[in-house]
Amino acid sequence: MVGLLLMLVLVASADQFSKWLVTSRCIDRDLPSRKAVPVRIRLVTNRKLPIGSAQNKHVLLALWIVLVLSIIIIAQFGPLFRSAMAQVGLGIALGGSMGNLCDILWRKGVVDFIDLRIWPLFNLADASIVAGVALALLYIY
Repeated sequence: MVGLLLMLVLVASADQFSKWLVTSRCIDRDLPSRKAVPVRIRLVTNRKLPIGSAQNKHVLLALWIVLVLSIIIIAQFGPLFRSAMAQVGLGIALGGSMGNLCDILWRKGVVDFIDLRIWPLFNLADASIVAGVALALLYIY
């Protein structure tokens, strides 16, 4: 349980810090890369939200709180996510979702800035959600 909550806070904080850094510097340039896919930092604020407008902030916040409490109860008392690594994965995913929720609440849209040029723009929170869910599923039993 501690790993879940710790990762939630760490990932959400790292995500918000990365978005603050990018938005405060207004970076739009290529980063040197030795890989086949160059990474480009391009600032975009996505105001088209899948659940409606940012004006429904209270509904989104309430849904997120219900989601977090449900996952904590399932992780604590359910048979599937008993391993520490599964709970860390859930914490990483929840931290990512919290980072994007903070954007919706404070910035009125999600800040995306990582551009691989072969994939839609994303941010640290998006990557954390995918990686956290994958980790939790990998260690489900």
